[in-house]
Amino acid sequence: MKHTTYIIFLFVVLLSCNNKPKGEIKITELQGEQTADSIIKYDTVMFNFEPDVRLFTTMSFANISGYDSENTTMTKERLEIRSYLDSVLTSDFKEKISGLSKKELFASFGSKAFSLTYPPTFTWLADSLSLTNTPRKDENYAALLTEFYTLAKISDLWKKYEEKFRAENYAYIPYSTKGIEDIIDFCRVKKDYFANKQFVFNICPIMQNQSGFTCYSKTKVFIVVSPRESEPSPKVFYHEVLHHIINPLVDDNSDKLIAIRAIGRVGFNVRMKEMRGCYLGISGLFSECMVRAIDYILQEDYFKWSKETVQKKIDKQYHSGLTLIPYFYEKLTEYKETSMTLEAYLPIIIQGIDVEREKLRWNNFQKNERSIAHKN
Repeated sequence: MKHTTYIIFLFVVLLSCNNKPKGEIKITELQGEQTADSIIKYDTVMFNFEPDVRLFTTMSFANISGYDSENTTMTKERLEIRSYLDSVLTSDFKEKISGLSKKELFASFGSKAFSLTYPPTFTWLADSLSLTNTPRKDENYAALLTEFYTLAKISDLWKKYEEKFRAENYAYIPYSTKGIEDIIDFCRVKKDYFANKQFVFNICPIMQNQSGFTCYSKTKVFIVVSPRESEPSPKVFYHEVLHHIINPLVDDNSDKLIAIRAIGRVGFNVRMKEMRGCYLGISGLFSECMVRAIDYILQEDYFKWSKETVQKKIDKQYHSGLTLIPYFYEKLTEYKETSMTLEAYLPIIIQGIDVEREKLRWNNFQKNERSIAHKN
């Protein structure tokens, strides 16, 4: 990762973050690759940038038990860890877990990670402490993960990578508040919308590139993303945090979506193939397309993306079956010029959807792609 920072010195001012009153600050001293030492402070009530051994363990287990998905090229860390695990685990154990993670998505591994106690013995957290959308609490999985932790000597492996992962997380500390403020300002929700939540942020080099996921508990919002190609900035927070505003708004308007549920058939087969079956339901498709459209508008506003760059991004996602992104981009650009909240404007967006027009847009797009492919 560009501009990776390394931790020289770390101390916590008073008690652990779980017991800190609001406003207490964690102070870390970091050193950039070509910069002088700098002190970075962050409020541990609102944020947690510490790497999580549960995430590391579950993603390592996934990588040796069938999770081979990759969008580009596996990171050096992912290749190293996969090679190490293959060399230290017995043939019998590898056979026992073979294929267990083949059909699962990276988000499911993360949801499991944050629903478990800390090692060396993994057990499921009580409902009051685990994720609101908790995964199935498979006792066999917890037992296998515990066995894996011991056999693979994950505690030693974690020592090798923990500081590096911490440094990568910490590189985003200066941009965290700005990223969330940009989202709050765009959606025009109350400034204290996330007042009762802590953002738990992790860069995860052992998941597939160009990916990320979010999940939440009653008190925490978990954001996990693969290493970014660009320099650290507020935009890393846009997509996943937006889901925690957009998804509830979409759910609140679920009755209005019934009238346009046929829109879910547009691009359905392509989404099934390109998105591995994600976003097949109308609410999921609606939320994901809206989040991506807002993300692109924010990058256009704050990171000087050109109209051409935005259009390329939209076309790429549209090609994968996220067929509402162009419409949302158009309507949300109009929304910016109003004084309405996104909550108030969302029914207008829904009402403006013309299923037949979107079918025609999709058919024309596919015809154009086939024409280009034929010429090439």
